[in-house]
Amino acid sequence: MYERVATPAGQVCGGPVTGAHPGGPRPAPPPAGASGGRFGRPRLPEPHLPRPRLVRALDAALRRPVTLLSAAAGSGKTALLAEWAATGRAPGPVAWLNLDRDGGTAARFWSDVAAALRRAGVADVPAPAGPAAGDAAQVRRIIAATERLSPPVALVLDNVDAAADPGVLAAVGVLLRCVPDGLRLVLAARADPALPLHRLRADGLLDEITADALAFTDEEAADLLALHGVPAGPRELRALAGRTEGWAVGLTLAARHLRGPGRRDIESFAGDRAAVAAYLTGEVLAGQPPAVRRFLLYTSIAGRVSGELADAVVGGGAGQAVLEQLQRANALVTAVPGHPGWYRYHPLLRDLLRHRLAVEEAAALPRLHRRAAAWFARGADHRAALAHAAAAGDWPFVGRLVVATPALSLLLTADGSAADGGPGDGPAPAAVLARIPAAQLPATPELMVCGALRAFHAGDPDAVAPWLADARRLVAARAPAERAAVEMAVRGLEVELARRRGDMRALGSAATDLLGRLADTGPRRLPSTAQHRAITLHNRGISLLWSDDLGRADRYLWSAAMTARSADLDLLEVDAVGHLAVVGYAQGAPGESRYQADAADDLADRHGPAAARHAVPGHLAVALTAVEQHRLAEADSALQRGAQAHRDAPEPTLRTALRVARIRLLLARQEWAAARTAIARTRHEAAGTPLPRLLERWLTQVEAELLLGTGEPGRAAAVLVAAGRRGLGQRERVCLARAAAALGQTSRAEGLLAPVLAAATDMVATVEAWVVSAQLAQRRRRVGAAVRAIANGVELALSDGLRRPFLNLDRRDALAVLEPYLLRRADGHDFAAELVAALAATRPAAGGTAPAGTELSERERDVVRHLPTMFTVAEIAEELHVSVNTVKAHLRSIYRKLDVSRRRDAVERARALSILP
Repeated sequence: MYERVATPAGQVCGGPVTGAHPGGPRPAPPPAGASGGRFGRPRLPEPHLPRPRLVRALDAALRRPVTLLSAAAGSGKTALLAEWAATGRAPGPVAWLNLDRDGGTAARFWSDVAAALRRAGVADVPAPAGPAAGDAAQVRRIIAATERLSPPVALVLDNVDAAADPGVLAAVGVLLRCVPDGLRLVLAARADPALPLHRLRADGLLDEITADALAFTDEEAADLLALHGVPAGPRELRALAGRTEGWAVGLTLAARHLRGPGRRDIESFAGDRAAVAAYLTGEVLAGQPPAVRRFLLYTSIAGRVSGELADAVVGGGAGQAVLEQLQRANALVTAVPGHPGWYRYHPLLRDLLRHRLAVEEAAALPRLHRRAAAWFARGADHRAALAHAAAAGDWPFVGRLVVATPALSLLLTADGSAADGGPGDGPAPAAVLARIPAAQLPATPELMVCGALRAFHAGDPDAVAPWLADARRLVAARAPAERAAVEMAVRGLEVELARRRGDMRALGSAATDLLGRLADTGPRRLPSTAQHRAITLHNRGISLLWSDDLGRADRYLWSAAMTARSADLDLLEVDAVGHLAVVGYAQGAPGESRYQADAADDLADRHGPAAARHAVPGHLAVALTAVEQHRLAEADSALQRGAQAHRDAPEPTLRTALRVARIRLLLARQEWAAARTAIARTRHEAAGTPLPRLLERWLTQVEAELLLGTGEPGRAAAVLVAAGRRGLGQRERVCLARAAAALGQTSRAEGLLAPVLAAATDMVATVEAWVVSAQLAQRRRRVGAAVRAIANGVELALSDGLRRPFLNLDRRDALAVLEPYLLRRADGHDFAAELVAALAATRPAAGGTAPAGTELSERERDVVRHLPTMFTVAEIAEELHVSVNTVKAHLRSIYRKLDVSRRRDAVERARALSILP
């Protein structure tokens, strides 16, 4: 800690007083009146926006002995101090001393400190005693005069970093080493001054208000514009925040610009505007040496710059040192968060520098951009390399970068955008492609590939093939080693085209072929091998998924996700993990599916809007799983997000999958008519194009479930049997068992369920199989077997919250098997009770779910039509011209099929199922 100790003459608090010259010449006293302007408190600007947030921060900071305000010119440091002093919030008097480069010696400094304190009303500070004003005794008297002040006096040293004299800096250091109890020292500087602040920080004796704190918030910016009579909406405020980053002078100049004559907007406000340029030139650039100014001009071509990039662009080897010094000087140069060693210039400063570069050294621009492109390409930041090659107008170089580097992988993603492409950043590769002049595209095979990519992103697949054919023909004249990059690019595009067509057979074949070629090529001949491999593994996995080869799809997609991560293909990883979630759902593992879907969502959130389209498979998996859990609002939300992100996407397979998921949601809501319309539309749009096997199975299943839901089990069975010629999956077998049960074919239903229960590999199918088994046992009056079956179903469903298999049943059937289970008080009691409550709260819908055996014969329907009447059994028999025993037999069958025991209940049930009007 800082201890106050007795010191020999010429020293105070253990440090020499540089201004004391015992035995030597004394410094001359300052001329009378020369320092009058050094003590004046600055006036508040007009108009001035009060900033209570910062005033409160300054109040809190004054609890410590020393406060430092350090920020670039124009950040509002002095205005804040003036506002704070004017509000009377200081704990005591405020003394003000403005320092500058001509501030003289330590003796002059101590004299000015004494004068500032006296002006603030500290009466005990002695007047300077002539030439000896700076000696150790005078310093001790100043410190002693403020030692016991209560409340303490605040001494503001403004522009403290401007003090150049070593003696003055040493004198300030004396104050820092032993700030008297009755003094609060406030330092304002454009950069951290050359003072021993590190110990104060370490000991908790220093509070700091930095540029980040001084920056205007969005609300403060809006208030400032309003103060200047400039209204601004949210869009304008966002644009203004991007241009000024809360810089006080920038905002003020922007407000004046917008208030000027004529039509003006935020977009027209830039660093090359006269007022902004004049301020930046005078306050930031004027004090820089010519070499640093040239450094700033040349490196402004990049959005972000590192020492190595600066050395490559400017030449020399001092780039890192210059950038660090500019940052320390608060010269509107800041470090890029998350990218050590990288810096960026304030947008307005960058505008000015680029304008000056274009005016003063326009001929150098292509050369500088070419150097930057080459440097970024060597460092594998291919997005930035592409941007600089395009800025240089070197189109053959652009073509080589697209084809021979991982830049192609960014263009083979769904929209040609990428997540953060590295600290260099740059526009999306697809935007760079659009800048290539059409006349340049036929010049080289690489540029022909660029032409194919342009057509690919424009959604014109017919125009892709001619470009690829021309590229193949032209590159054939090269040596084999020089052909690899173009040939791989051509094949990669053909793979993507197959996916865009929804042709899973062609996609699988092309992806398998390309994987073999990549294995033979290797990274030595093709630097982008890892990226190509990740994309191709992903496409192969997708082809296997929709072809219903789920085990192999899982392996390929896992490999794709891991390879994408190691190859820095963030968006591809999002896509692959989302497809893994779909695999999990299709395999009947809803817990695993939801885990992967959440992981894909987390990955997508890190990359913002660019990841939206790649997050669609994850949204699909969430929706499908949520329907199984009967979380219908969540399913609806996921489908809306998926449809929105996929709105303009050309991939038909995902579009159809989203529609099937929407149909499943409609079925869960018992919106039969809407589901029927959606199925018909999906079938119509798929006409002439065979659906991939998994989608065909999904669509067949929802068709059958719709027919079951509307009381048509015979038609449902026919649909499933027709589709099952290539083999039934577990879920289709359960659906067919439900149809058989509804038709009274109990033994057949049990036979269909047996292999599903034996395999128990599809959790959803297994739970539903146990539920239907319980229903069948209940119908056979085997109560114990029914309870055991429903217990198995509940216990399996419990971990993943699977509710749909239970709620799919007719309400009476479901309650009949669940209510006895509740009496057991088993682990799944609460879950079962929740299901019972949900079922009890529902009413059977018209045309709703039919119980087993509702396929009434024509003669049974004739009997049912007479039940609402007052006819006795004998009278019904007479009306139908049959015996009484025949009517009684029909009634027993009707009651069994409708799951009722009384005539009145049979009438109500028949009306609910639309058998009766």
